[in-house]
Amino acid sequence: FLSISAIENASVSKGVNAVYPVTVTNLGIDDELVKLSGECPEGLVCSFDPVSYETLYPTQVKLFNLVVDTTNADSGNYSIRLDTALGTQTTACDVRYLSLEVKPVTPSPGPRFVATLEPSANQSSRPGDYVEYAISIFNNADEKGYANFKTVGAFAANTVFSASSIELAAFETKRVTAKVRIPPGAPGGTFDQLFQISAASAGGVRYPLQLYSQIFVFAPTIDLQLENEPVDCITTQHAGETVWEMALRNNGEVEGLFSLSLEGVSEALESAKLSADVLEVVSGDKQYFRLVFKPKKSVALDTYYLNLLVKYLDFAIMQKQICFTVTAVTDFYVKKLDEYAVIRSIVTPIEFTVVNNGSVSNNFELQVLPPATMLVQALPQSFSLSPGEERLVRLIASTSLERTPLGRNTIKVMISDKTGVKQAHYFNVNVVPSNRSGQSFFSISIPELRVTPGAPGTAFIEVKNSKNAPFHDVSLTLSGIPSTWYSIQPSSRDVPENGSAVYQIDFSIPSNPELKPYELEFTASSALEGESVKQNASLLLLAPVRSIQASALDAQYFLSGDKREILVSITVQNNGTVGVKSVKLSSTGYAVFSQPSLLDLAPGEQKTFTASIVVPSDLPTNSTVALLLNSPDGAYSEVRIIAHPEEKTAGSSWILYVIIALILLVAAIFLLSRREREAEEAIPSERGTRERLP
Repeated sequence: FLSISAIENASVSKGVNAVYPVTVTNLGIDDELVKLSGECPEGLVCSFDPVSYETLYPTQVKLFNLVVDTTNADSGNYSIRLDTALGTQTTACDVRYLSLEVKPVTPSPGPRFVATLEPSANQSSRPGDYVEYAISIFNNADEKGYANFKTVGAFAANTVFSASSIELAAFETKRVTAKVRIPPGAPGGTFDQLFQISAASAGGVRYPLQLYSQIFVFAPTIDLQLENEPVDCITTQHAGETVWEMALRNNGEVEGLFSLSLEGVSEALESAKLSADVLEVVSGDKQYFRLVFKPKKSVALDTYYLNLLVKYLDFAIMQKQICFTVTAVTDFYVKKLDEYAVIRSIVTPIEFTVVNNGSVSNNFELQVLPPATMLVQALPQSFSLSPGEERLVRLIASTSLERTPLGRNTIKVMISDKTGVKQAHYFNVNVVPSNRSGQSFFSISIPELRVTPGAPGTAFIEVKNSKNAPFHDVSLTLSGIPSTWYSIQPSSRDVPENGSAVYQIDFSIPSNPELKPYELEFTASSALEGESVKQNASLLLLAPVRSIQASALDAQYFLSGDKREILVSITVQNNGTVGVKSVKLSSTGYAVFSQPSLLDLAPGEQKTFTASIVVPSDLPTNSTVALLLNSPDGAYSEVRIIAHPEEKTAGSSWILYVIIALILLVAAIFLLSRREREAEEAIPSERGTRERLP
């Protein structure tokens, strides 16, 4: 019931004392007198500083220092025997051999590393307070060095270093603080505090250093005694009740509430209960409590062990081990699926049922043997079943992106009952991707998706691969809108290791859908490797914008009597998001002839009218005429041209007259054709039945 640890190797120069720290922990339930002795070979002298013995209460940790004097030793290697004995025993319960290298004395400017502790004197504190130390370490060499820090002692778990590992430059001194918290409820007494420093040179040579201190905790003493504790295991029976009465006596100074609890395996805890969880015991008094055993028929026939733990303000004061023995044709089978889906990177339960079809109650235990790429735990790991009873069991499978490959695998589970019968069961699992971002080697980068119905739209989707291996035939699919609204190119492609691939999606959305955000789901998947991921996005449909802009170019003026004819080029550009059709040129109050008569414009497209406008010749100088451009779907623009420029005379170029004549001829043909169509529509339908004259 002792835990003994010691530094077993040391190297010193002749004349220097070698110190071997020995830490002894009492793991038993009773106080123990621990005695240490050292046997040194000729030339060495062994002693202990300060003492070689100590009575340790349960859980107490004590540091002993074996000091070896090398003054009269020759250089060389030595073996030192270290014996540990208990009580009055003369036979050692632990024997170990320590190695010592005594090196010849060589001139040296000083130790390779020098460590000091401040304050150097022993400290005192109270429960709940802190004790602070400062450790200085000096690198006594013209090269880099390193040092790690840890502590051993009763308060090791409550010690925090400002840095647990440091690097030292040549001849540099650094200071590390250690803050030790005395736990609330700690009893009074003196506790050892050992700081262990593992220093190392740049070449890897290690230099162990130790700094020792003691902390006196000023607090009332606690001295509890358990009366009538069982010496042997308590015998219990199935479906019966066994009561064992004990008393807790307080011989110390602390008065108050003491908590009682039991620790042990689940079967033991289900069979044993305490009559009280808390006892108030004043100094010099005692309080009785009972330990009640009620093992169920399902509890296996076996001997069970419990730890009776007594605490004061969450500080463990006493721990006693108590055992009890439960004293009274088995068969079972398993119901499971042919295959289970395990989602990678997500904890997945695998459920099955164990059925006891025997004639007596039985206890079962599960041992899980998972593949190396999974962590699997059975819940529960052990349970009991009455005859005909069944139990749902879950295998909790944990997987990871880096360790667990996709695909099929097998989990082996050994199920045994109390009689030693074992059955091996194999669970077929298929590891599938979770399709969640961050849980896949794939990720999808999607830009903002805005498309105008009736107009083409294009977006580029990037699929990234974070794995150190390529994926083949990776396809990108889309759901959330009709498949006739889009196309994706290419249908599939390879994605290189730690690389990406770009897919083009072309939208061709009808001109009259509901203008609302559409929730899309993109899926990137590799049919060959099974990897996949999903990513949500919103598609925003924009209202169509129809806009045209016109400008006038190269106006020519021709005077004929009281009329002035203007020949001009009108450029029209579609600045909207959709195409416009049948753009017509007109003017209020004036006749306008254009070639062509109507224009169709795609988004961004630009075309030109050649127009002729006839205005009175007596309009004021620099007056303007408004030319209107509009389409049936609402596109509109206006451009103004000068109707009477300054000092302009009619031109005589026959080319211009020919152009004007052609425009007038086209306009006349257009009007004549329209009148003929109107006349034909007005003739009765019986015209086709009339008899034709010879």
